[in-house]
Amino acid sequence: MAAVAAPVPLRDERLPVLVQQRSRQPAALRRDARWAQLILRLGFIATGVFAFEMALQTWQQGQIGTHREVVALVFADYAAAFAALTAALVPGERVRRAALLIPATLVLVLVAWFYVRIEIAYPVYGTDNAVFSHVAAEQLIAGRNPYSINDPALIDASVKRFGLPSTYLTSTTHGRPLSELMSWPAGSVLVLVPPLYFGLQDVRWVVVAFEIAVLALLWWRAPSALRPLIVLPLAVDPDLFLQFTAGGVMDFIWVLPVMATAIALYKGRLGWAALLYGLSAGTKQQPWLLAPFLLIWLWHTSEDPSLRGRAQTIARFVAVSAAGFLALNAPFMLWDFRGWYDGVMLPFNAQLVPFGSGISLLTQTGLVDLPKSFYSVATFGVSGVLLLAYWLHFRTLKHAIWLAPAVIMWFGYRSLQNYYVYWTPVVLVGLIAWWEDEQDHDLLLQEVPRDA
Repeated sequence: MAAVAAPVPLRDERLPVLVQQRSRQPAALRRDARWAQLILRLGFIATGVFAFEMALQTWQQGQIGTHREVVALVFADYAAAFAALTAALVPGERVRRAALLIPATLVLVLVAWFYVRIEIAYPVYGTDNAVFSHVAAEQLIAGRNPYSINDPALIDASVKRFGLPSTYLTSTTHGRPLSELMSWPAGSVLVLVPPLYFGLQDVRWVVVAFEIAVLALLWWRAPSALRPLIVLPLAVDPDLFLQFTAGGVMDFIWVLPVMATAIALYKGRLGWAALLYGLSAGTKQQPWLLAPFLLIWLWHTSEDPSLRGRAQTIARFVAVSAAGFLALNAPFMLWDFRGWYDGVMLPFNAQLVPFGSGISLLTQTGLVDLPKSFYSVATFGVSGVLLLAYWLHFRTLKHAIWLAPAVIMWFGYRSLQNYYVYWTPVVLVGLIAWWEDEQDHDLLLQEVPRDA
């Protein structure tokens, strides 16, 4: 009688666990692909919903009775919205080919909305930031040093020219508005000179160009799995990024080089990171708060862990950053150093009135009578605590570096919303870096010896 063959076990329990994991990888890949498609489709839906909202705002604020061109903008917004929602429901892999529809739609609806806000609904500047920047660039074109101008008559004429309400002028505790034309590093004005020289009438369009560049850079930097959603947080609340720009907040000019700094830093290109950081610091004061945190970053990530190697890494970074800063500011420092110094240090030295939605509300509302020195101590104290935490817990807090300046500024005497919200694009770069760190970690866990 023939022997009966033993049944073949469905699973050999003696196989190494890693080999069993390899057999499950195709299913995992299919699951990852399905999640990637879900993210893409959600990105299309979110983009379509945002385009609907912007179409509504464009219609409501566009004064269509006297501006018939707005009808075309509204129709274009709705067409983009329907196209994005349709793409979310296309079956199969074809939907991947339409991914560029997301940033294209965002740019379209934003430019249409800015046209309505800037050219029609609110054709005057809403901040002295925009007024002073515009006039400073014009003075520079005329051959005058804007840092040397401290002229109340010029300020008054500029305010009337651009229709700025007097209540929007920054004032001191003595009840007088600022008469200094420049209170920022030179980069914030230099970038406005070429557009104004060639005929641009409204500097807010320069900021719009920087916003579009930020969206494009985020899209380019993000891995394909994150791209459908990575730019959408910037459009969650139009009253923040979008309305601020239409009102005359110029901060997106420094956001772009800071975001590029973060991208270069994560890529390990320290030379570019240092140069870009120097340019951002030479444009506005907000990036200055990053400096000590960047030094901690360089200390912990130096390729040469010796004391000398770390010191050399930091020294090179500081030197290149200083070169970037001086490239923008050195001509004005040589032109009138005292005027330049007083200008860039004005936010720290002038007796400005407390204003904003941060902790200074305690003083603004009269709940607690706190002197300005309290806020200085609070700011430095919070900075010290954050620096100590970042030094001691670098691995855990590595990507949180981009949020630290916003937290510090919330404790300041003047704590405007744009001091915090404009760090969001840089936080998104940190999110991309976290995503890639997690992917690298997963790949290490999935590595299987070839002969297993």
